[in-house]
Amino acid sequence: MLIFHPAGGNTTAYEALVKRLPADVPVIGFDRVEGSIEERVEQYMPKLREIQPHGPYVLVGWSLGGALAYGAAQTLLAAGEEVAFVGLIDVVRPSEDVPDTPENKRARLERWKSFAVKTYGLDENIPVPMDRLVEADDDEQFAIIMEMMAMSDAKIPGGIIEHQRTSFIDNRVLSNIDPTPYDGKVVLYRADKMHDGAIELEPQWAQIDEDGRWGEVVDDLEILHIGGDHLGIVDEPHIAKVAADLGERMKGLKKQ
Repeated sequence: MLIFHPAGGNTTAYEALVKRLPADVPVIGFDRVEGSIEERVEQYMPKLREIQPHGPYVLVGWSLGGALAYGAAQTLLAAGEEVAFVGLIDVVRPSEDVPDTPENKRARLERWKSFAVKTYGLDENIPVPMDRLVEADDDEQFAIIMEMMAMSDAKIPGGIIEHQRTSFIDNRVLSNIDPTPYDGKVVLYRADKMHDGAIELEPQWAQIDEDGRWGEVVDDLEILHIGGDHLGIVDEPHIAKVAADLGERMKGLKKQ
């Protein structure tokens, strides 16, 4: 089983899952690299093929990790390899896309500013530079956030800043995914809702279709309702349900 890191984190997020899987199920994790989904998958592919030269592949991911698993599956299928299934652990898109207009960019930075004021003591009187936001991409938007923090007396450890950077960039990548049709089996493990923190920063996450919009591109889609929220689904007791299903599917592959 090949697993991919979630937004803003690494594959240690799957510790509870790995502990629940049968001992004879090998699990290989792929941690963070920079770039778009396609660019990251391209970077992963040489090591992935070195570890497992041929299928059937099982690719699993939570959050952004699921988008990476889906992208890797597309690449492997295009190369003529067999993919048994893709497991998406609450990998969803909001019901409605939010265009990246200057007004929406400003609203996004205002929300992040409010988060920083509440969490890190950022000076609430620091202005948001609207003129620079008009042309800013996601990396530049976060650079503006960092400049705003530098103008404040708030002392934020470098590790926390890096975590906020990767979280911001990865979640923007996840919000903007535009998956192409996939001719294979996909299993979607659904939480009941997005977690409150994500909705606070990006309100569109409050409305998510049951299929997370994967039905738009996947015909062979199976949805399993796990419970909890987006953050809690990878922890007990919810992850036990995910692990039990994955374990049974892996057992079925060995019998073939």
